[in-house]
Amino acid sequence: MREGPGITDNKRYAEHSDLDAAFEPCHSYSELQAEGSQYWFVQDGDSVYFESFFPQLDASDLRDQNIKSLSIYEDVNPTSQRPWSQHSRRHPRRVVGESLGPISLFLEKLSASYIIEANDFFRKTQSDWVWENLTSLTLTSELLAEDACHLRATNMLANAAGAALQMPRLQRMEIWYGGFRTAALFRYAVSESGTSIRWHGTWELQLQRRLVDAWRAVAALHTANGLVVRESRLLDGNGIASREGAIQVLDLSENVVHPASSGDIGKGTGKYTKPGQSISTKHEDIMSWIQASGIESLQ
Repeated sequence: MREGPGITDNKRYAEHSDLDAAFEPCHSYSELQAEGSQYWFVQDGDSVYFESFFPQLDASDLRDQNIKSLSIYEDVNPTSQRPWSQHSRRHPRRVVGESLGPISLFLEKLSASYIIEANDFFRKTQSDWVWENLTSLTLTSELLAEDACHLRATNMLANAAGAALQMPRLQRMEIWYGGFRTAALFRYAVSESGTSIRWHGTWELQLQRRLVDAWRAVAALHTANGLVVRESRLLDGNGIASREGAIQVLDLSENVVHPASSGDIGKGTGKYTKPGQSISTKHEDIMSWIQASGIESLQ
């Protein structure tokens, strides 16, 4: 792992007494190696440790461990007294979104929810980057909140199309946002029946011609199909009480959050269990991953 600014912060992270609560893996480390997947659940209040650790990674850290799928979900405990809890927002730090691009170049699937801003990811895309293996990308963006600037939302989705030109195997991209009485999703999807884009949410975003043309260029370059703009769907926000509710209403990809943990979103528990099944969340499991990534050299 390369060394650079932030080493002190990373050492502080590695020594954090609640490290096992900051990253709660849904399987033991050995199982994650075999599956080539990592699910990271960042609990309310632990984001600062994640934000100092994450930018120090690079693509080789994931490639060398054969990690092909990465899912990161930042949870918020609705009973917390922290100012960003409940219905308020904790704005993602730009450095996390910007660093995720180069880290993800060797992945097949990537999902990052709330811990980053999608616009930061797309803005820093370099012209020589190619995501050779990426088939699924799911990110959140505050620009899809109803009270955000719609022009900025359109510009962000156009930047997403620019990045998708460099993702030759992309089958699905989902840019979404959700919370109390709000949910929104832009989806690009490739299937046997065709290639399409679609908007649906609790508010209406007009897909401008320049945006449609940008995604039409993606379809023309990487698929044998023309692009179909599917009819948007207006959702009723009254039944959406949380982020988990938004995920269910939007029917997001399964890699947004591990199925075993979906029932714990918003509870701040970090404990993932299915009926009749216990899932390892051992401190030594996550420490093994961090040490394998070279973090021990920072101590």
